Amino acid sequence: GYAGIHDWLKKKFGKASKCENITCLKIQVKRYEWAKLKQKQYKRKKENFVQLCTHCHKKYDKGSMEIKII
Repeated sequence: GYAGIHDWLKKKFGKASKCENITCLKIQVKRYEWAKLKQKQYKRKKENFVQLCTHCHKKYDKGSMEIKII
């Protein structure tokens, strides 16, 4: 489920440490999160997820921001 996949991401690839959205304007960010790409499924594949700062993650989930990945 959701928690299991996020635990797998952290174990396999580490804690999210950057924002991969190239349009991100946040310079000083304290938290980053793994976010599932909307067109992908919850499967244990790294390409289904992206690292985002909390600001970009919230906007992406609400649909008010499209992300461009590095």
